[in-house]
Amino acid sequence: MMFEHIRTQLGGQIARAEAAAQAAVAALQQAQQAQAQATPAVVGAQARLQTAQNNAATAQASVNAAQADVTAKRNVVAAAQQAVNDWAERAPQEEINGKPNPKWAAWHKKLIELEDAVTVAQGPLSTAQDALAAAQAALATANAQVAAAQQQLDAAQTALATAQSQTAQAQLTLTAAQQHVADVQDELATLDAEQARITAEPLNRSDLQQAADAQTAAALAARRDRHDRRAHRAAAAADRAATLAAQDTTLDALAGLPAQIRALTWFGHYPGLAAVATGLDDIVAAPAAQRPNPTVQRTDDVTAAGASLQAMLGQLQTALAAATADLATAHTDLADAKAEVADLKAEWDQ
Repeated sequence: MMFEHIRTQLGGQIARAEAAAQAAVAALQQAQQAQAQATPAVVGAQARLQTAQNNAATAQASVNAAQADVTAKRNVVAAAQQAVNDWAERAPQEEINGKPNPKWAAWHKKLIELEDAVTVAQGPLSTAQDALAAAQAALATANAQVAAAQQQLDAAQTALATAQSQTAQAQLTLTAAQQHVADVQDELATLDAEQARITAEPLNRSDLQQAADAQTAAALAARRDRHDRRAHRAAAAADRAATLAAQDTTLDALAGLPAQIRALTWFGHYPGLAAVATGLDDIVAAPAAQRPNPTVQRTDDVTAAGASLQAMLGQLQTALAAATADLATAHTDLADAKAEVADLKAEWDQ
């Protein structure tokens, strides 16, 4: 009876272990499929980012060339205006003894020619400034495309990392499940051998006593193992509770960040910020429904939340880089505007 009882228990363990192994196989296949889908998505996102970066580099080169052209043409205008100023200082008297001075007429004619040269030089300068403005607008568009492509790549890489992690975990789970099936089957084989040895004729009392001692030792070992497992489970639950408490504290600190991002005056200028704000909303909201539950019932995916936050950090860094580039362009535009104002003031003063 004892052997049949143990055999029944082992049969149930084998059935459960085989079911767990089958479930692990299905989970591994699902994770491998997700990884197979995520890999080309990363490759495509990398290609799109490279294209966007190349376009941005081309746009930046156009801005640099246009800026150099504006500087050169502004120098031409400045030189022409300086020639007017220098010639104006050499003006002879318009009349001598009440009669027109012939030198003044020649001087005035050349003055008109020099002033016309200034006007002629200002035309190409205006055209060059328009070209610079167009190049800067194209650069802003290219930088926005780079930011969007970077955001797509970050999301694809996060999905791939998650799929790879799930694949690795599923493989470990499958290996452990298969090993458990093999261990239980070994226990059943050992039980059969033990039964055959004990029930063999003629009865060996010494052998029977050894078998009883072994069974008692096995029962005590199983009891100790259950005690250790429960202690380990309690420690894991405590660690899980501490992790969730730390997560809740962090997310409470982040709760107001999406509104702050949306309140930025230049929020709409950088597409990545909207995705970050929405992502933060989701991350903050996800554990809200879990908090009333006991720790053992909470299903928060702390690892996925951390990966998402890391990806959002990359998106914010991309937006910062784009904003820095725009600020540099704005400073350049301001310097150009100041130079134009100075030129107009100089003309007005004359």
